[in-house]
Amino acid sequence: MVGNDGQFARFGPVAGQPGWAADARFATNPHRVAQRSTLIPMLRQATVTRTTRAWVLVVLVWGIVASLAVVVVGILIDRLAA
Repeated sequence: MVGNDGQFARFGPVAGQPGWAADARFATNPHRVAQRSTLIPMLRQATVTRTTRAWVLVVLVWGIVASLAVVVVGILIDRLAA
């Protein structure tokens, strides 16, 4: 859902987690990739509060690139990898 460091910094407050961007573990994309096993459960917990459609609309307002097509492709890839 979040494509770069700036988008991640904007996403934290939207997801109710304003401290994420200041957390050294998540400061850059390489850091977030390295902490994937920690970050994914945190993202899941934060994002269950809204529907996918609602998240797409909210993040677009905050300048975070999103679309339902990207979400659907991500779901399909996750299912195939499982």
